[in-house]
Amino acid sequence: MNILGSNYWTSFKKDNNGREVFDGELFEELIRLVLDTHFSGNWNQTTRTWDGGKDFVDRSITGLEAWAECKMYKAPLSIKVVSNTLVMAIGHHPKVKRLIIFSFSQLNENTRQHLSRFSESSNIEVQVFDDEKLEALILSSKLVLRRFFPAVQPIYKASELPALDIVPSFSTDVHIDRSQLEGIDGVDKFRKTLVPINTPCLYEIFIRSNQIAKSEKIVIDLSPFMESENAINLLNRNAINTDPNHCLHKELLPGELTSVKILLAPVSTRVQTIPSISYSIGKKTTALPPIQVNVPRLNRPSLVGKPVYDALEAFETRISGKNTITLAAVSGKSGVGKTRFLEEAEMRLLSNNYHVLRMDGRDHRCEVFNTFVIGLLAQIWRLPNINLFSSDTNTYTRSKNRDTLFDKVCYYVYQSQTEKNTLNEELEQILDLAIQGLISQRAALLIDNVQKLDHSTIHFLTKLSERITGTVGQVALLFAFNEDELIYSTDSALFRNKLQKEASFVKGSIQFFDLPQFSRNSVEMFLNTICGSMGLDEKFTTHYPALTDLIYESVLPRPLDLYQLFLAAQDEQIARVDDGFFFVKDTEVFYELIKRVSGTTKNILTERLKLFISKPNQLSFLLVLAYLGEGDVNLFMSLSGCSSYEVDRLIENGWVRYTNGNQVDFYHPSIERFLIEIINHENQNKYLHFIQDQSLTDVIAERLLKSGVEDIYPLARFALSGNDAQFLDAALEAIKTLKDTVPTIRKKMHAQALYEFIIRPNNIPPASYIDAIQAICNLSAEGQVQNMTNRLWTCRQRLNSFTPTTNHAAYALCGIIRQYASYSSLLGKPEIGEQILRDELSKVDLLSGVIDTYTLSKIKVNYMNRRCVCLKGMGDMKLAEEIGKKALEMALQYDHKEFACLILIDLCGIYRSEKKDFEHYSNYVERALSFYEVNRKEINELEPSIEFSCLENKAHLEGLRGNIQVAIRSAEQLIRLTEKSYSHYYMLRGLLAKAVLNCRQQLSETQLDKQDLDLLKEMINEIEDLSIISRIDRFYIKALHLHAILNCHTGNTHGAKALFVAALEKLESDLQKNTKNTYITPSNGALLWDAANFWIEYMIEEPFPIKHYLLRGTNVSDIHKAISNRQVKVPFTLFATESFNYPFP
Repeated sequence: MNILGSNYWTSFKKDNNGREVFDGELFEELIRLVLDTHFSGNWNQTTRTWDGGKDFVDRSITGLEAWAECKMYKAPLSIKVVSNTLVMAIGHHPKVKRLIIFSFSQLNENTRQHLSRFSESSNIEVQVFDDEKLEALILSSKLVLRRFFPAVQPIYKASELPALDIVPSFSTDVHIDRSQLEGIDGVDKFRKTLVPINTPCLYEIFIRSNQIAKSEKIVIDLSPFMESENAINLLNRNAINTDPNHCLHKELLPGELTSVKILLAPVSTRVQTIPSISYSIGKKTTALPPIQVNVPRLNRPSLVGKPVYDALEAFETRISGKNTITLAAVSGKSGVGKTRFLEEAEMRLLSNNYHVLRMDGRDHRCEVFNTFVIGLLAQIWRLPNINLFSSDTNTYTRSKNRDTLFDKVCYYVYQSQTEKNTLNEELEQILDLAIQGLISQRAALLIDNVQKLDHSTIHFLTKLSERITGTVGQVALLFAFNEDELIYSTDSALFRNKLQKEASFVKGSIQFFDLPQFSRNSVEMFLNTICGSMGLDEKFTTHYPALTDLIYESVLPRPLDLYQLFLAAQDEQIARVDDGFFFVKDTEVFYELIKRVSGTTKNILTERLKLFISKPNQLSFLLVLAYLGEGDVNLFMSLSGCSSYEVDRLIENGWVRYTNGNQVDFYHPSIERFLIEIINHENQNKYLHFIQDQSLTDVIAERLLKSGVEDIYPLARFALSGNDAQFLDAALEAIKTLKDTVPTIRKKMHAQALYEFIIRPNNIPPASYIDAIQAICNLSAEGQVQNMTNRLWTCRQRLNSFTPTTNHAAYALCGIIRQYASYSSLLGKPEIGEQILRDELSKVDLLSGVIDTYTLSKIKVNYMNRRCVCLKGMGDMKLAEEIGKKALEMALQYDHKEFACLILIDLCGIYRSEKKDFEHYSNYVERALSFYEVNRKEINELEPSIEFSCLENKAHLEGLRGNIQVAIRSAEQLIRLTEKSYSHYYMLRGLLAKAVLNCRQQLSETQLDKQDLDLLKEMINEIEDLSIISRIDRFYIKALHLHAILNCHTGNTHGAKALFVAALEKLESDLQKNTKNTYITPSNGALLWDAANFWIEYMIEEPFPIKHYLLRGTNVSDIHKAISNRQVKVPFTLFATESFNYPFP
C-alpha cells in the first residue's frame, strides 16, 4: 500500500504468546464497513466458529447468495489460503453467484490465474480487492477512515494501472483440472514451443479489472482463429459465444477476474504461428503477440488403417449425438497405438465441447481405490487444490451432515485422508456422486492402462459402466487395455471381455475397438504416412519396394517399432526430413541398419543409444529420468546440464514427452524399461562404456547435492571425490534417507554402485564397509538371484577375518550370511547354506561377552529360521520342523515380531509340501496372517517381503478351500506389489500361484474358454521368461510342466510330449550338477508323476525319458514301478505340493 503504510495498521496487530500477529477479527470489522459503504445488498457476518468458507453473506436477492471473504496476511496470498472458500462456493452453486475476496496483501500470480479459471469454469463472478485496490476502497470512504484511520483525509486515489490486466498463456496441458490436484504454488512459465502435431493445446487469456467503482467492457476479436484456414485447428469453436464478427464481449465488475479458454491443435508440420488476438477497451485496441510453435515431422506415430479410422468415426458419431451416453473400450498389445487412439479420441471430444478427464493406471495416484476415486471426484467436481483443502479437518468433519451432493464429496475426500474407514464401504454413494457429477456437464472420462488398476477400482468402473448407461446426459467413457498385461489381473481381463461381449450383443450403445498388430497393408500405409511425399509424387513403398519388404520381414509390425526405426534412421543421418520431404540418403546403409535392429524393440533402442556417445548431457538427462521416474523438467535439466534446446531434441526424437505441467516422462513405457534394464545390467559397460572415463557422473552428483534432492537420487553410483571414506559416507547417508516410494529397481542401482566400490581396491577396512554390504543385501534382495549370490560371496570373502565388536556390526554380519544361505537354497543348493548356518550357529555364543542378549537372540533366531528353510530344501522335514519351532519360541520370547511371522510362514511350507496335514497347515497360515495383520506396520518396516509370503500362502489356502476367486485376488495383489518393486522372485511366485489356480479352473470346465486359455498361456510364457532372467530353474521347470498339461488337455499330445521331455531334461541337468542333495522336491515329483501318467496313456511304445541317476529316491522308484507295471492312469496332480493329493509316501 502506498499511502496507508505499516504505521497506520498498528491497531490491527495483537500479541499472541509473545509473537505479534494480525487481528483478523478487527480486519473483518473493517471489511464489514467497506461492504456497507461500497457494495449494494444486505451483508450479514457469519459465525466465526463455522463460517463454511465465507465471512459475510448477502441474500438480498431471493434464492441467490453473494459471499465475501477477508484475508489478512503479510505474505502474498496463495491458493492454499483461498482453497476452502472456493470448495464451499462450488458446493453451494448455483445459489452462490458472486464471490468477493478482500486481501491485505497482493495475490500471487498463480492465485490470480487460478481464480480466473475458477470463475470461467464455475460461472461464479469473482472480484478481488487486494493491496492497493483495497487501499483505494478505504481512502474513498469518509466513514471507513473516520472509524479506523482518523488521521487520514478521504481522497479518491486514481489507479495508475490500466483499466484491465490482460495476460496470455500457452501450454500443451489442456487438463487444467489435473494441475489443481498437485498443490503446487508457483507461476507456470511458457513451458515449451515444441508441439507434436495434432496435440491439443490451451491458449488462455487471463483478464482482471483494476477498477474499484465501475464496470469495464472489453471486446476480444477472435476472427484470426475463426476465419483462418491456416495450420492451427480451433477445437472448441462452437463453445465460444461470439457475435457474427467473431468478437467476444465481456463486462467485468470492479476487481473481477475471468479467463477465455481457446483449445487448438497444430495440423501441419514445421514452424506454425498462433495468430495474434486483439482486444478493445473503449476506442483503444491492443494486439497480443503471436506465438510460434515448432511442429516436427517425426514426433509421434501416425494413425493408419481403415479399421482405426472407422472406429474413430463411429466413436465421433456417437459422442456428437444429443443426450447420448457413450461407453467404449480400446484393446490391443503393447505398442499397437492404444494411447495414440486415446489422444485422437480426445481431440474429437474437445471438438465436440466435452470437458475431458484423463486418468492412467500407471499413475501412482491411481494405484489404490481410495486415491483413484478421490482423484476422479476432484476432477469431476473441479475441486480446487484438493490436497490443500482436505487437510482442514475442522471444516470437513462438519460435512458429515452431507446436505448437498458436494458436501458428500468433501466428506469422502476428508475420510480418504484419514484411517477412519475405506471408501469401499460407501461404494454406492460414491457411484452416485460420480454419475451425477458426470451427467451434470458434458463430460468424458478417458482411462489408459486399465489393467494396472486394483480389484476395487475395476469393480467400481464395472458398476459405473453399468449404471451410467441407464441415465440421460451427454457423457463418454473410454477405457484402454494393454492385452500383454491382462495376465496379471483377472478382474481387468473379465471387465475387458464383458465390454467386448456386450458390444457385440448391444450394437451402438457400447463400442469395442480391437487394435491388432499391423497387416502388410497397414505397414505400407504407416510407412507412406510417416515418410510423406518423396518429392516426386511417389510413396515410400513404391520408391523403395525392397526396403519395404525388409522392414516388414525384420521389424515388429506395430507403430512403436516402425516409428523407432525411422527415428534411428534419422539419428544416424541415413534418412532426413527436408522441407517436408523424406529422403533416404544411403539405401545400403539403411539395409544394414534394419538387419542390426531386427527382431525386438530393445535392438532398435540399443542402436539409438549410440547417438549419445557425443551427447553426454542428453544421456545424463535420460539416466536421471530413469533413476527418478516422472518428475519436474527443470530439476532434471539442472541435474543433467541439459539445455531447454537439448530437451526439445529429446522430445522431437521420441525419447521423452511432457505429461502434466512441467512434468516429463519417457515417451513410452518400453523405453523406460529398456533404460532401467541397461542400467542394472551386469554387462552395462557394454552399453554405457563411453561414460566410464568421463567426469559426467561427478558433475551430476555435485549438481544433485546443490539441488537438495539427494535423498531420492543414487549418490552411491557416483564417486563424489577421490576420498573413499567420503564416498562411502555419502552413499550410505543417501541410502538411509531413501523414500518408500522409490521403486526397488532404482534402489538396486545403489546396491550395484556399492558393490563396485567394495570389489575395487580401496583403503577402507572391512569393519567400515560392513554397512555397505548389508545395504547391498537389503537393496537388492530380489531380482537376478544368481548374480546377487555371486556378489554376496565375494563380499563375504572380504569379511572372513572380521570379528564384530558391536551389536550393530554383529547383526549386520548375520544379515549378510543369512542372505547368502537363502540364495544358495533358492538356487537348488540348500546343503551349502545349511552347512554355513550350522557353522555360524556354533560360533554365536562366543559373542556373548561382546554383544547384548537381545541382539544375540536375534542372530540365533535369524540363523535358525534360514536353517529351517535349507533343511526343508534338503528334504529333512523332521529336523526342519524341530528347528523351526525352537526358532519360533525364541522369537516370541524376545519379541522379534518379523521373525516370528517369517517362521510361521516357513512352518506352513513344511506341512503343505511334505506332511500333507491340511489342518496344521491351515492353522499355521491363519496364525501367520493374523500375526502379520496385528503387527503389519512394524513387520513391514523390518522385513517388507513378509507381506509377499503372506499373500502367497493366503492364495494357496483359499485355493485349497475352493475359494478360487479370493485366492486369485491374493495372488494378483502379490503380483501388483512385486511389479512396483521389480521383485522377480516374488513376482514368479505370484504368477505361478495364479497360473495354477487358473489352470485348475480351466481344466474343471467341460468347455475351455479360448480367451481365458490364451491369457493362461501368456501367463505361463511370462513365468518362463522371468525365470530365465532370474536364473531360477525350478520356476522354468514348473512353467514347462503347466504348458505340457494344457497341451494335453487341449488335444495337442505332440506338443505335450515335447514339453514334458524339455522339463525332464532340465530337471535331470540340475540334479546332475548337484549330486550332494539327493532330495527330489514334491513339485518335481509331481512333474515326474504327471509325465509317467502321460507316457502310460499316450506313449506306450516309447521309453520313458528318465536316466538312472534320477532313480535315487523312493518316490521315483514308485514312479518307475508304476511305469513298469503299466498301472491305470492317475489324474494329473497339477502340482501336488499345492493340492495335498501327492501320491507318494
